[in-house]
Amino acid sequence: MKTSIKKNIIFNLFYQIVNLGFPLITVPYISRILGVSGIGVNAFTLSITQYFIIFGSLGLSLYGTRQIAYTRDSQSRMSETFWSILLIRFICLAISFALYFLLVMRIEENRVIFLVQSVMIIATMFDISWLYFGLESICLVLVRNLFFKALGVVGVFLLIKGPEDLLLYVSLNAGIVLFGNLILFIGLPKIIHKATLSFKEILSHTISSLKLFAPQIASQVYLILDKTMIGLFSDIDEVAFYHQPEKLIKTILALVTSISIVMLPRMSNLFMKGDYEKMKGYLNRTLIRSAFITIPMSFGIASIGREFLPLFLGPGYGRAEPVLLILSSIIFIISVSNVTGTQYLLPSNRTKEFTSSIVLGAIINFTINLILIPKYGALGAAFGTVVAEAFVTGYQLYCVRSEIFFKGYLSELMQYVLSSLGMVFVIQLIRNSLGIGLLSIVYKITLGIFIYIILLSFVRNKTWLSIIRNCKNHFLRRNNKL
Repeated sequence: MKTSIKKNIIFNLFYQIVNLGFPLITVPYISRILGVSGIGVNAFTLSITQYFIIFGSLGLSLYGTRQIAYTRDSQSRMSETFWSILLIRFICLAISFALYFLLVMRIEENRVIFLVQSVMIIATMFDISWLYFGLESICLVLVRNLFFKALGVVGVFLLIKGPEDLLLYVSLNAGIVLFGNLILFIGLPKIIHKATLSFKEILSHTISSLKLFAPQIASQVYLILDKTMIGLFSDIDEVAFYHQPEKLIKTILALVTSISIVMLPRMSNLFMKGDYEKMKGYLNRTLIRSAFITIPMSFGIASIGREFLPLFLGPGYGRAEPVLLILSSIIFIISVSNVTGTQYLLPSNRTKEFTSSIVLGAIINFTINLILIPKYGALGAAFGTVVAEAFVTGYQLYCVRSEIFFKGYLSELMQYVLSSLGMVFVIQLIRNSLGIGLLSIVYKITLGIFIYIILLSFVRNKTWLSIIRNCKNHFLRRNNKL
């Protein structure tokens, strides 16, 4: 199955850009309608539910994507692999659901909200997006996601009218995820055939997936650990002050990390064929291109975040502003670890190194949270996240040091940093003359992009010149066809 990486990346980036618009539409509305406490309750209860999803998933999403990529050249092997992994997911998540239910029945506060959040565990049972990612057929998954997210946006504005609608809001989110996952089964008969499963094969997949279970637990747990610890050691309002800026940062991050999702199956396939030089080439190109986008993003958000957040979230979220400022740096930091970890270490079966980086990062995050959250709340959690993410990235870079062309990478990195600093300097210089408000922010973002590009052109940055050259060649080819 031959699939264009460029088309997948372009389509995925388009999806992420459109997807970025959904929270920009709904978050300001929901923040005002549900209020700080409502947002905090939703984020805290969902964080608890996600632990059971993680443990029930057994690392099978990443494992499934990789195994489908390994076996996709053989219809029978791929079908056996798919049904085996799906069966394991059903069994493990059913056990996880039962344990969650037993726990919730012992909880008095927000019990109904917790029960509705359990639909997320059921939805995960029916998630087969890993099959399509393994086949590099991401179009169907992304179109599905866009449709159901748009449906969710409509539902939010039609149904959620006040703080008393928190239960309805949680139900809407869970229902959208469940039906979105079920819809993927419609096209399944065209891809997967019937297969006879053996206990030996199921056991083999279970044992192999457990090798990815530790890094999956660590990586996903410490993404939600902050909100759980804030809820336990601080208060529900502080959860909201952390959750809202983090949600904005993670939505923006999806623009870049989406590249690794596209590259994982291709890199896995290359690894099986022994084409290590091509893998190394992809690794270095993606590192540089990710930095090209994420460094100015980090600087830009840090620069206009304090002005943007009050307009975005509304009154009552003042304590979220410094949290956004601290978290803005992880846009670049996480983009690097997504390339080195998800795109390179995992496909090349270097699970031990990937696991070590994530587990140690989780321990660092937990320790800093334990010290800082009781006193500083959301701000302490934000600091812990940045330190932990920086450690994970540094560790992974050390692991792949022999595969990275550091001289060229650091040279371009310096150009991005200097151009971004120049961009911020000019914006700060004229910020008073542009005024305050939504239109002013749009002007500043547009001007910032323009200045960044001009400065990169001035230093003759290779990546930017390559983008111009590719666009020019594409335009000329289209004209010649006409």
